Amino acid sequence: MRLLAITLLALGILLGTPDTPWARTTRPDALSEWRLAQEFGAARLLLKTLLKERPAGGEKYAILVAESLSLSRQGVTPRPRLTFGIAPVVEYDHNINGGFPVDEISIGPFTFVVDPESRARSGLTFGLRADAGASLAVADGLLFTLSAYGTARHSFEHDLNVLKYSTTACLKYTSRTWSYVDACASEYNLRRDLSEEERFFRSVTFGRVFSTGNASHDVAVTALHQRYLGDSQRRLRLSVSSVVREVGAFDFGVSVGDGPDGVLAMTQGVDVGFGSVLWGQPTRVSLAYLREEGGVFFGQDRSDERWLLRANRRLSPSVDGYVSLERKNSSLEAFTESLFNIGFEIRGRRW
Repeated sequence: MRLLAITLLALGILLGTPDTPWARTTRPDALSEWRLAQEFGAARLLLKTLLKERPAGGEKYAILVAESLSLSRQGVTPRPRLTFGIAPVVEYDHNINGGFPVDEISIGPFTFVVDPESRARSGLTFGLRADAGASLAVADGLLFTLSAYGTARHSFEHDLNVLKYSTTACLKYTSRTWSYVDACASEYNLRRDLSEEERFFRSVTFGRVFSTGNASHDVAVTALHQRYLGDSQRRLRLSVSSVVREVGAFDFGVSVGDGPDGVLAMTQGVDVGFGSVLWGQPTRVSLAYLREEGGVFFGQDRSDERWLLRANRRLSPSVDGYVSLERKNSSLEAFTESLFNIGFEIRGRRW
C-alpha cells in the first residue's frame, strides 16, 4: 500500500497540471534552441545557440556566458569568480544504511541469515546540500575551475545519516572554432552507517560544438581513469547532446571500460535522454543500461546488469521533482533487486 501511495504521488508530481500559475507564464520561445540549451545543455552549447539565433535582448546574456568561458572580447579578466549555494534536500532512499537487501545469502551449499541490524533500511531522508565554486580566466579561452559540494541527509524513521561530498578541479580550453579540451581531477565520497565509498577520477575530454539547420550539437569523447578500493579502471565514453528547435533536447552516450579484478566496475554502458517543455514545464526522461563486472563476494564472481528509468519535472520556479525505477539482475541472487526512488531537487539561496 505504501508503494502504491508513493507511485500515485509520483505520477501526480510528474504529470502536474498545465494551468498552475507558473505554467501559465511559460515563454513563447521556450522551444527555441537557446532556451533548450539553457535548460538542458552546457555553457558552450548555450553560447553557440545564442550567437546563432540572436534573440532580442540576448547580447548581454551572450557576453556573460562568453566571459564564463574566458572568451570575452575585452580579453582575459584575471579576477576570480566565486559562487556559493545552499538548499534543502528531500529524497527517498532505498538503502539508507548501506545494508544487505535480502534476509538470506546463499554461498554454495550454505545459506546464511543476515543479521537484522545489517539489513537495508529504506525511507524518506531530509537534509541540506551546499556547493561552492571558483573560476579564473588564465588566458584567452583557458579557464581554471574548482568546485565542491556536500550533502548531509538524515532519516528520522531509522535515526540514520548519509553523507556525500565531492571536489573537482578542471582546466578547460575553448577555441574560437568551437572545439574544446577539458582536463579534470576529482574525488568522490559516500558514507553510510554500514558502508563507505571513496573514488578518485582523472579525465580528459575532447569535444566540438556545431550547428546543422534547426539544431545545434555538442559531441565529445572522454578518457577516464578511476581508482577505487586499491584498484584502477580505464574507461572511454562517447557523448552527443543536441537541441532541436520546436522539438527538444536529445542526449546519447556509450561507455566501455576494463574490468579490474576483485572490484565491481562498469564495463559497458548506454544511456539516452530527451527533454522538452511538456504540459507547460521543463521535463526530462532518461533510460540507462549498465553492465558491471569484476566483483567477488566470498570467493564467488559477481557481475550485474542494471536498467534505470528516470523522469524529472519542474514543479515550481525553485523545485524539481523526480522519480526513478531501477532493475538490477545479478549473477548472485542476493544482489538482484528492483528499486523505486522519489525525491525533490530544490534550488535554494545562491551567492
